[in-house]
Order: sequence, then C-alpha cells, then structure tokens
Amino acid sequence: DVRATFFLVGKEVLRHPDIVARMAKEGHTIGNHSFRHWNLQRLCREQIFCEWTSCSECISNITGRPVRFCRPPGGNFSMDVLLAAREAGLQTILWSINSYDAGETDPERIVSNVIDRLEPGAIILFHDGFEATMKALPEIVRKAREKKLFFVTIDQMFSH
Repeated sequence: DVRATFFLVGKEVLRHPDIVARMAKEGHTIGNHSFRHWNLQRLCREQIFCEWTSCSECISNITGRPVRFCRPPGGNFSMDVLLAAREAGLQTILWSINSYDAGETDPERIVSNVIDRLEPGAIILFHDGFEATMKALPEIVRKAREKKLFFVTIDQMFSH
C-alpha cells in the first residue's frame, strides 16, 4: 500500500506501455528521466530540450496526463539541463538518500543505506530491475512506519 514516483526513460516507456498505464492507474506519479538516458550535460540545450519533451510526450500519450517532474540521468545536471527542463514545463527533482541498490546483492545493505538516513521529507533513490531492491522494500516500509514516517509521491509532496 505504498505509492511511489517512477522516473521513466522514454525509449523504455515505448517498449512497455502496459506497465506505464498500470503505474498511472494504481496512483503512482510518473516522471521524466529523459528519452535515451544519456548524460544530458554532454548535449547542447536544444538536444536536452528534445530529450525532455520526447520522453514527456511518450508518457502523456499513455497516461493522458501531463508530466510535471524530471530527474536527469545520474543526477548529472548543468544550467542548460535545468533551463531546458523548465522550458519543457518540468520541475527537476533529485534525491536526498541514495539506496546504493544498483548492482547490490544484499537486501540488508540496501535497508541499512536507507533507514540509517531516513527522515521526514527524504526522497529515496531506487533503481528497477534488481532483485535485492525488491527484497529490501518491504523491510524499508516496515521500519519507516515504525519511525512514524509515511510515503508520498512527488506529486503529493509538491502539491502546492
């Protein structure tokens, strides 16, 4: 019973529209993670803008909703990345806690990476496709609730 925010790569959205539709239907927020997941700092502003708008269009075509938020791949950004995002109608969101789950095989390490730094207002970075992450999530949710913390989407966090 936890809603999340998923920052999706446009080319993967095109490959898995059924999953994207399900995310939206279940109440998750879907954000923009660029179209190709390239390091946007290496592109000119026009190319960056195209990365943002192409991804947003893919997502909106499936969900029927505008995309409000973006996260640059790797958290790599420059003034051009931020300005192109704003021009594309997006608010850039990073994270305050890195779970360091990418490639990690021990779910307990992922739990520790998150819970040891968890506080109100934290934004936690996870990645998809890792079994250890999926195993760690129920324990993270349980321990967060023990701390009287609850989970919200970025839409909920920035609703005003």
